[in-house]
Amino acid sequence: MIKTCNTDRNAFEIFIFANLFHIGIKHIFVFMKFIKIFKIHIKKISLIAFFALMPWLVKSQYCYKTPPFEKKISVSRSLIQADSIKHSKKKKNKNGFYFGANLGFYFANSYTAQYYNGSGINIDGSKANNLNNVLNSPYNRQEIINLLGYDFDNPGEEQLPSKMKYNPGFLIGPYIKYYIKNFGIFAQFNFAKLKTNDIFTIIIHDQFYNTSEPTYKQEAIYGAEQRANIDIGFSYTFNTGGKNKPYIEFGYNLNNTKFLESKIKIEGTEYSIVNPYYSYHQIDQAGVGMGAFGGGGVELIFNESISINPGFNIYYSKINLGTYYDKYKLNYSFFVRAILNGLL
Repeated sequence: MIKTCNTDRNAFEIFIFANLFHIGIKHIFVFMKFIKIFKIHIKKISLIAFFALMPWLVKSQYCYKTPPFEKKISVSRSLIQADSIKHSKKKKNKNGFYFGANLGFYFANSYTAQYYNGSGINIDGSKANNLNNVLNSPYNRQEIINLLGYDFDNPGEEQLPSKMKYNPGFLIGPYIKYYIKNFGIFAQFNFAKLKTNDIFTIIIHDQFYNTSEPTYKQEAIYGAEQRANIDIGFSYTFNTGGKNKPYIEFGYNLNNTKFLESKIKIEGTEYSIVNPYYSYHQIDQAGVGMGAFGGGGVELIFNESISINPGFNIYYSKINLGTYYDKYKLNYSFFVRAILNGLL
């Protein structure tokens, strides 16, 4: 039996492996070359297809017909946008004259109400409307005795009211403002009639009650005046983006007071306690005062033409009534302002 050498066998295996490796490498290079050529052709084919289809794509882009319902939607959107732009322009365009009226109540400081308490003594010591001058008149005294049924003593200072107050007065007046964006220059003329009333006490001689204690009788005392406030000021409206916009205002106050009456009523009969000298010579017991004011409120916008503005003003001013013109005092007004927007 012939034996094969191991060395020859190993050399043969190496030879076979080398040939196979060479063939494999050769095929790999051929395959890679084919892939490269294929990629180049793919690129060329894509470019040719793109340029071939471009005219059709352009034509389809510009010749596309919008369906009817899409046309309606686009038109409606355009109208809505145009309307909103128009509305926003109108909303922002606030420049112009605004006209309106104030309706409300005026609350006057009680300091000047003491002028009607019947003492007739002004703060400078002078006498104006003195209750006892009326009671001491011979004709009036006898008539009052008949009304009371008894004789009486004139009231002293302690029997006169010391804390008279005004009743709230109904306020009304025109209003005009020129709007410049959120700022405004305005003037308002508010008028109010003020009344004050209290009681005073007289001592009667009641013969049926023999006691050491006097008998008192309370009767009515009251007065009235007209007051006008002319306000010139500035306002600023805060733009909140909604229909309710807060605002503030301030300015100069010029006021005028007109004295109307100062009376008492005893058992249903009225007597004027105005100084006869003042009445005869038609001397005005009131006049012009001045001060400042500030306030605010809310604009309630109903539409482009009408707004309702509830608000208030605080006045720090002097009121010229008799000689009660030495101090600045606080007065208040609460109102509802009806506005016609931007007429001019």
